[in-house]
Amino acid sequence: NSCEIEIVKQLPEPDAQGTVAHGFILWNGQRLNYRQVRWTTEQCDKACITANSLGGDWDYESLMSGDWDKELLKGWNVEVPEADYSFLDDLQENSFRDEINNSDKFQLTFVFDKKDKELFDQFIKDHSKQFLQNEILKLVSHATVR
Repeated sequence: NSCEIEIVKQLPEPDAQGTVAHGFILWNGQRLNYRQVRWTTEQCDKACITANSLGGDWDYESLMSGDWDKELLKGWNVEVPEADYSFLDDLQENSFRDEINNSDKFQLTFVFDKKDKELFDQFIKDHSKQFLQNEILKLVSHATVR
C-alpha cells in the first residue's frame, strides 16, 4: 500500500529506544502515528518477536527452526513450549540399542543438513523406509562387488 509519511520531529541522535523521528502516516484518509528507529538487527528481531508475544499466533515450527536461540526467546518473555518426555521415564536407558545388539541386526546412522530434511521426508512419504533401506543395500552390494 502506498502512503505518505509526514515527519514532525527529527532527532539528531537515536534516543534510548532507538527513535530518530516521529510523525504520521497518511493512509486512506487516516492519520496514523509513526515512529522511525535506527536499530541493530538484534534490536529489530527482539522488537518484532516481543511485539508478537503481546498478541498474535506463533508459528512455533518456524520460530524454532534454528534461526532463533531458545534461551534468547525466553529472555524476551516469549513462552516457548517445552516438550514433555516424561513418558520415557519408565523405558530402559538403552532399550532400543539393547534390542538391536541382541538381534541379528545393526543400526546405521546418517547425518544430513537440516535443509535436506524436507527432501528425505518427501522421499519416505512417496516410497517407504524399507524401500530406502533396500536401495542402500543394493548400492553397497554393487559398489563392493569387483
